[in-house]
Amino acid sequence: MSTRPKVTAEPILSLRDLAMHFPAGGGGLFGGPRRLIRALDGVDLDIARGETLGLVGESGSGKSTLGRCLVRLYQPTRGKILFEGEDLAAMNGEKLRKRRQRLQMIFQDPYASLNPRMTVEDIVAEPIRVHRLARGADIRERVKELMEMVGLDPRFIRRYPHEFSGGQRQRVGIARALATQPTFIVADEPISALDVSIQAQILNLLADLKERLHLTTLFISHDLSAIRHVSDRVAVLYLGRLAEIGPAALIDSDPRHPYTVALLSAAPRPDPRAAHRPILLAGDPPSPLTPPSGCRFHPRCPLAVERCRVEEPLLRELEGDDKRLVACHLAEEVSHLMGMVGRVEVSGQHLSRLTLPSNASDVH
Repeated sequence: MSTRPKVTAEPILSLRDLAMHFPAGGGGLFGGPRRLIRALDGVDLDIARGETLGLVGESGSGKSTLGRCLVRLYQPTRGKILFEGEDLAAMNGEKLRKRRQRLQMIFQDPYASLNPRMTVEDIVAEPIRVHRLARGADIRERVKELMEMVGLDPRFIRRYPHEFSGGQRQRVGIARALATQPTFIVADEPISALDVSIQAQILNLLADLKERLHLTTLFISHDLSAIRHVSDRVAVLYLGRLAEIGPAALIDSDPRHPYTVALLSAAPRPDPRAAHRPILLAGDPPSPLTPPSGCRFHPRCPLAVERCRVEEPLLRELEGDDKRLVACHLAEEVSHLMGMVGRVEVSGQHLSRLTLPSNASDVH
């Protein structure tokens, strides 16, 4: 059992051994062995009331799957989703509907997530009607209030989604998510489909709403610049497992998992004059159909030793560092060893394996 990432305040949501496996063919009379895509494969995580937790990783790492499990768009294969003390994974029907009023989602694509045949008024009013939070003229007044809250003119409530820009559509999606007065928001890559000029506006809006409405947020993104801007803590996900989690400033300044180091090295920095060399990982992420043995990152890791290939690392505290957890056998040595990697001439090529000191494989 892995050590659970610590939070400094009361958890509003806790995941325990959360897994989500999707069938990928086979298993029939003549279909051969049943195959499973292990999108999530055992995640333990606490999110403190009032914090913004940034969840980062490459495409296919399981970020969006985790978010959809939290709001129960997916029924997890196993594990618990403890929201305000109750297990959402074990709920169905009316009880689940009532709990979901307090936990809402902002989707990635504002073009696809809004019904083109409904007016903005109907889109934002729908969750209010479903949860019976208002009736009659009070619904329209609530919709206008929400439009103003997200920076849209309430006179436009009779317009259709195609009459708005991408940024305005995302504001409509945010208004819809806030309509039920939730305490927890899952923001699934909310700026990735928007123009760069609009992204900062949406990030600032989300930060303002968090403070005004006392929201807790899971902010999912592959954009580390956005993660730095909005997050109190950062969790790094790789192939369905947590690689590292801790305070955003600490992860940014002193990452202890080689995958986190590689992600940070590829992120744009505000000062273009600073010495900066991206770490180019070898190959593509392994398939979640057949995850590698041992550490899931070892086929691409320039630091991997034999222990990494045969023994799966669990999330653990480092000596003298109780603020974060890392799933890496070499975590104590990563800063030094990645410095050595940084001095390898890559010249546009992928990094080759680094020859480690003889005692590196003995790190526990």
